This record gives sequence, C-alpha cells and structure tokens, in this order.
Amino acid sequence: MLDWIFEGIVTWISSIVSQMMDAVSGLFLEALGTSMLAMEEYFPFVKSAFTIMQYTAWALLFLITVWQLFRIYGGPITEAENPWTLLARSALFALLIGYAKPIFMIALDIARAPYTALMDLTLTAEDFTFAGVEQALTSGLTTLISVASVVGLILLIILEIALGWNYFKLLLEVVERYVVVGVLCYTSPLAYCMGASKSTSPVYTVKETDGKYTYWHNDPEPTKTVTVVAGKTSSVTFLNKWIGKAKVIKTLANPEAGTVEGWQFTISRVVDENNTEYLATVTTGADGTIDYDLEPGKYLITELIEENSLWECITDQSVIITVKAGETTEVPFTNALRPGKIGIHKVDTRGESLDSTEFTLEWSEDGVNWQPVSYTDSTVPQIGGCTTAGLMEGGKLVTDETGLVSFEGLYPTLQYRLTETKAKAGYQMLADYAYVGGLDVEDELIVSLKVVNAEVFTLPETGGNTLIVQPWIVLALLCVSTLAVIQLMPQPKRKEK
Repeated sequence: MLDWIFEGIVTWISSIVSQMMDAVSGLFLEALGTSMLAMEEYFPFVKSAFTIMQYTAWALLFLITVWQLFRIYGGPITEAENPWTLLARSALFALLIGYAKPIFMIALDIARAPYTALMDLTLTAEDFTFAGVEQALTSGLTTLISVASVVGLILLIILEIALGWNYFKLLLEVVERYVVVGVLCYTSPLAYCMGASKSTSPVYTVKETDGKYTYWHNDPEPTKTVTVVAGKTSSVTFLNKWIGKAKVIKTLANPEAGTVEGWQFTISRVVDENNTEYLATVTTGADGTIDYDLEPGKYLITELIEENSLWECITDQSVIITVKAGETTEVPFTNALRPGKIGIHKVDTRGESLDSTEFTLEWSEDGVNWQPVSYTDSTVPQIGGCTTAGLMEGGKLVTDETGLVSFEGLYPTLQYRLTETKAKAGYQMLADYAYVGGLDVEDELIVSLKVVNAEVFTLPETGGNTLIVQPWIVLALLCVSTLAVIQLMPQPKRKEK
C-alpha cells in the first residue's frame, strides 16, 4: 500500500518537472526557431546594418582588386597573379556579396530539418529521463524510498531541481548561439570581400641549435624565416665558422686573501705591431676560468687591475696569443699580494745618523695578540713573514753606520708594532712604540719613520783629589802675586844726619 503511494508521488513530481521543462523549452526555442525573424524583431537595426555591411564589403573588394592589379607592375618581385584571373575572382565575390543573406538562409534551411524534428517531440512524465534519472529512481532509489520514504522523497526533489536548473542554463546557451548565428548572418558580406586577395605563401621559422661540435661557431642570427612557395624550392642559409678558443686561467699566490672569481680581462685583436682592435671585456667565473670563442689569429689579453689595489700580477699582465682553429689556447695569470715595507732612519738631536740601535717588529691580525716577524725567502708575502736579510730571531734588526734599517716583504693586511729594544751607548732609548698601525695602500704600502734619540747627561766622577789640589795652587799663586807687588812699590828715602 505504501509503495503505491510513494510511486504516485514520484510520478506526480516527475510530471510537474516535465511540464516545467516543456514550458521553458517552448518559451525559448519556439520564440527563436531557425529563422532570423526573431532577430529582426528584437533588433530592428540589423536590417540597415546588413545594407551597410554589403556596401562596405564591395568597397573593400574594389580596393583590394585595384591594389592587386598595381602589384602586376612589380614583376616577379611582387609575385603577382594573372590580372584576368584576379578580375574574374573579384567579380565572383562581388556577386556573392550581393546574395550573402540568401546564401546564409539556404545554409540555415539545410540545418533546419534535424532541429525541426527535435522540436516536434513531446515530453511526458514517462519520457522524462534527464541523464537516466528514471532508471536511477526505479533501481538505485527503490530500496531507499521503501525503507525511508521521507528521505527518499527529499532526495528525489533535490535531484529534480538540480536537473531543472542545469536544463535552464542549457537553454541560455541556446539563446547565446542564436545571437552568434544572427551576427554571422548579417556580417557575412565582409567574409566575401577578401576574395580578391592573393593567398600568402606560408612562412616558416628555422632555428639553428647548438650542436655537439665544440669548435664550430653558430650563425650570428640563429633564427631565420623562409617563405615556401608552391612548386618552388625555398632555401635558407646559415653560416658557421671553424673557430678556436682562448682559455684564461686565474690563480692566486695568496688564496687565503681572495677569490679567483670576478677578475676582469680585455680581449683585443692584434691588427699590426702598433694597433689593436678591442673586442670584449670578460670576467672569470667561480672556477677562475674564462672560455672565449675566437677566430684564428693573434689576440692581446690584458688583465685589468684597479688602481691602489692590494694585488699585483706576478706573471705578464698583457699577453699576446695565437689562436688556431680547432684548438684551445690556455693563458695563465697569477696574482699575489703586494709586499709592504717599514723603513727607519735613526738620528740624534743634531740629525746625525746613529748606528748600533736595535728595533723589534711585531705583527697582529686583531690588534690584540702580537707575534714577532720571522724571516722568509718567499717571493710573495707570507703572514708574519719578512724578507730582509739579516733579520735576527725575535724579529730584530740593528741599524748600520748610515742609521738606516728596513723590514721588507711584509704582509699588507696585517697590523704592525715597532719597538726600539736597544739604543746606542750614550743615548736614551724610546719610552714608547716607534710605530703602531697598518700599511696604507695609498702610500704604496710603505711606512717611512725617522726616530730621534737624545744623548744621556753624565756627572763628574767621584773619589779623586781634584778638589783638594786646586785650592793649594790658587793660594801659591796668590802669595807670589803679593810679593811681586811689594817689590814693585817705591821705597821711602832716609834723612841724613
């Protein structure tokens, strides 16, 4: 009994949905149909627009025809076609422009047969099976409806509403297609106005890719276009050159102080003994090398070093190489830190040179921990090293008779401290450091110092008889002088009796 009631409810809901779909279909599809009457009713201006489109198409067709006729005078350069063929084709398309709308309507009549057959079908409750709904309801939902009637009924209603909404959206797309067909119909004359144009030959792009051959240089223009003409052979040319390579290899004698990446070099072609032609400025990569493709010939490679740089090239800074096709010419460049120098001139207060004065030089990286320099015979600066011959243990040097001494071959990025550790006999030793600081690159990493020492003041020696002898000598001289004065004085005369 309950099954019959639920089956009746399902049938009634299906019939309602079917009737709604029929009503909506009739509202849209019957109003539009396969003719352009609805288009002209809803958009009256399309009749006048069609006439304007026709005259515009004739004008364009005429202009294109005249242009193609003028191209004939260009001969084979313009690839013009036979003028009689051009005129015949233009006349044909001019006629098609005049009958553009009837031609379009004939196409619509051909498509009308299946559309009309579809519109003549009627939908009933039994026929309404949108995407197999009836089968799903009778098979998949039968058990659910019989067990939980309310839930099954709600689910059925939701499915019917969803299908109805999707069907409505489908009808909106039908309207959109109708509008598109109308636009095509009333602008169809413009499609025929291009009939006088000559078809353009297809254009292809040909690109040369890098091959497996190391010493072949690709064409400077790797991508080219070619026009293919029927019945003819079209060609495209790529010029490849058999080349050589120059490989710059950068190394550092002091790798702890820098990196091989980022060094710049200029490459110039040697024209003659006195002239070169600049080609490029190149930079080393992370591995310190540069690979550069060059045509066979002589080239000048020069390393660029900034002014006041801490580095110098200990190999030749400019090198002329000969590049051969199919070969790689390697060019090594080695850089080292420039050595520093601290020179001392030892003098007294009168500016006279002093010998036998001892100085000690210490170095530090942080200005806190100090160590004496040590002797090294390396040609490049070493941390804490000094190349001055005669350097004693503990970083000591002694001035000669010229008063000069110098600490050479110093590492340029360190801090240095100079101390006078022994003065010449009779002279005072400095109470403070003679120098504390670094080596300034703007001063060519050279520090020149003049160190002045004063003489030591000395008292007379004690314990001698010098102070006792001198008074007796003075007293004796005084007595002799007194006697001499008495003798020289005039004597008084005696009276005679």
